[in-house]
Amino acid sequence: MVDLVRQATDKVRESLCIAERHFSKSFTLDDVLFDLGGKAAGQLVYSRKRASYKIRINRSLLQKDPNHVINQTIPHEVSHLVAFQVYGLKIAPHGREWQSVMRDVFGLRPDRCHSIDTSSVSPRPFVYTCTCPKLFRLSKRMHTKLATKRRTYKCKQCLGPLVYSHEEKLHVESRVMEHLLVVSKGQPFSAEHAKMLRDLVKGFSVGRVSVRYEGVRGKGIRSLISALKLDESVVSAEMIGESLPGAVSHAVFFACPGDERSLLAAKKLRERSAVVRVLRHPGYEG
Repeated sequence: MVDLVRQATDKVRESLCIAERHFSKSFTLDDVLFDLGGKAAGQLVYSRKRASYKIRINRSLLQKDPNHVINQTIPHEVSHLVAFQVYGLKIAPHGREWQSVMRDVFGLRPDRCHSIDTSSVSPRPFVYTCTCPKLFRLSKRMHTKLATKRRTYKCKQCLGPLVYSHEEKLHVESRVMEHLLVVSKGQPFSAEHAKMLRDLVKGFSVGRVSVRYEGVRGKGIRSLISALKLDESVVSAEMIGESLPGAVSHAVFFACPGDERSLLAAKKLRERSAVVRVLRHPGYEG
């Protein structure tokens, strides 16, 4: 998976370079994240508050169909960024400006949607029947609506109501963080940091964790071990030094605005194909 992340990240850089040569101007992209879930293969996120652009990639679909995500989805999302920065934010997301970038800059057909099979990432395990008899497979959301009687579904053929039969067991692919680096600079690492990390790594199996900090408040490290349900033997914690540990697959930097050192370290890890998040400290004001 690390090689695919590297290839995808390189494709983003390559696509931006192509667009910059075409328009003779530079484009701003603040981050590339591999945290998108659901059926979407990619997403461009613009924050008006911070005037920042991020591209989010679906790791599951990248692994399922790397050729499509790298060669179609990434130029698709970069085209959104380019169109907005050239023509302004008021244009239609898939309007003629975006279509022009796709065709003229990247030589691609401006398709709005991908064709990747998403059944494994958006499953329908709840089986219903009607009087035909016929089988219907519903998602968890649809099943919940039926179970709570907020919605009724009928078979279009016999017009009979759908009746719950059973739930099929699904094979869920495990997601792994082989080596997670956590850096807290500017504020001591605390239980609040551990809670944020718990939400970030939800659904992942964490191999080992390296924590680098300028200080610890209360039971910060103990809270981390408890929140991530880790064995003490896989967690190392020490003061921030001049160098970071090697072979990092994922990293989270807690930093204050203007912390250039953390931003530079995050950039270097991304160049090594690590998946990196840079976040403000919990409860930060200033």
